[in-house]
Amino acid sequence: MPDLFKSTIILEDIRCRPWPKERLRPSPTTSQAHPCGYGRLSKPASTPDPATIHASCEDYRAAAGIDIVQDDADGDRRLPMPLLALWGDHGVIERCFDALALWRLRAQDVSGEALPCGHYMAEELPEQIAGRLKTFFGERDQ
Repeated sequence: MPDLFKSTIILEDIRCRPWPKERLRPSPTTSQAHPCGYGRLSKPASTPDPATIHASCEDYRAAAGIDIVQDDADGDRRLPMPLLALWGDHGVIERCFDALALWRLRAQDVSGEALPCGHYMAEELPEQIAGRLKTFFGERDQ
């Protein structure tokens, strides 16, 4: 399957209502099969309240829609400040996108990497995330 096709399916999947909210509701398990077969949806043991779930879903929908339109309106302008991109290597970003290449379309100074985790990086690898952030911001303070 071409990368663009996979990416389009995932973006359409994010926009689809109501499955994200349904899948994020509290359940006895913390990992569920993704409805389109792209692996598993892992979530923290304590799921936020419905308003938080709604806000999270709307954020993802914006990322798959209006955010792209607004980014494209910037044309060739790129962010001048350093940008650190981190993502989980067990997720959609690693499988379907070249994250650093995409961020380099939007920013001049991009660094980052895939980490050995899923979507909830801060919950899964708190020490590693904190270390990467300290290094990133510490390098710029000197």
